[in-house]
Amino acid sequence: QNGSRWALSFDMSSLSSSQEVSLAQLRVRLPGLSRAHNVSLDIYHSQRRSCQGDGTCAHQLFLGTVAGSPSATQASWKVFEVTNLLRSWLHQAVVAGHHTAPATTAPRDTGHGDPALPQDVADRVLLLVFSKDKSPGEHSLIRTAETSKYIMRDSGSQGVGTRRHRRNRMEKQRIKASDAAAAVPREQGRALCRRVDMMVDFEQTGWGSWIVYPKKYNAYRCEGLCPSPVDETFKPTNHAYIQ
Repeated sequence: QNGSRWALSFDMSSLSSSQEVSLAQLRVRLPGLSRAHNVSLDIYHSQRRSCQGDGTCAHQLFLGTVAGSPSATQASWKVFEVTNLLRSWLHQAVVAGHHTAPATTAPRDTGHGDPALPQDVADRVLLLVFSKDKSPGEHSLIRTAETSKYIMRDSGSQGVGTRRHRRNRMEKQRIKASDAAAAVPREQGRALCRRVDMMVDFEQTGWGSWIVYPKKYNAYRCEGLCPSPVDETFKPTNHAYIQ
């Protein structure tokens, strides 16, 4: 902290450009920040790496700055919208309304590492990111095979007949997989694989103070027999096609 300017760093290695960020919020509950009228928050991506010897280096990448007036709301958690900021960083674009700087990496030789923040302080700064994979829902192996240059070349030289035979062969494989699932002996006394409830309560796991919402949700799980390698729609998986 330097006056009304704060620097916050997070390890965002789990995010990638293959993900579509739906919503990103910075939630802060610090006494000094809550009473401020106008603050600027500098957001950094920080990742620790091994350096020479036994030391570690903290590489910090400046993502941008968000500004706001925390004292304008009475809520204990002050919320800052950073969706566009993260999107611009992932896709290296310029976003209007945010102050950004050229991407630079600032290594710091920390020897035995930076002193860790007190746990009560670290728990009061949260970066919530909601994202989804931008890739289509089909299995990656099938999608790769269908767009292969060899498939495209064969389709151009052999015409419609080859494509029709290939489509019929794929349909037969799906029918066989469905028949195998239906042919499970009933005397085994177990139903086919299905989705059942599995409630997750963060208060019971000890994460209640970390999770803002939801405190409890239904994560679901699989139960029953899976006689053939098919997915939840009873279509063959990558493993089934390889077999």
